[in-house]
Amino acid sequence: MSKTKLIAAEVVDEAADTPRRGRRSIDLSTTAGVLEEIARLYRDARHGRIQVERAAKLVYILNSALKAHELVTIEARINALEATTHEGP
Repeated sequence: MSKTKLIAAEVVDEAADTPRRGRRSIDLSTTAGVLEEIARLYRDARHGRIQVERAAKLVYILNSALKAHELVTIEARINALEATTHEGP
């Protein structure tokens, strides 16, 4: 059982954002994986398992990863389209 402590009138589970045995790893290299992790952080903050401020910071980092992933995906698609238009008949 993890320790809890009182912070700003809410109970916060100090170990909620640390890896747990049996928890499956989330693939942060996919949009779906990043969105799943953002949703987990939201639920953890909403239910008081982690501090809202900590969740906000982690979501900010995840949003940066999400934007980077989107840019890489768009770039790959543009490159594929350009390759097909330059091939000729």
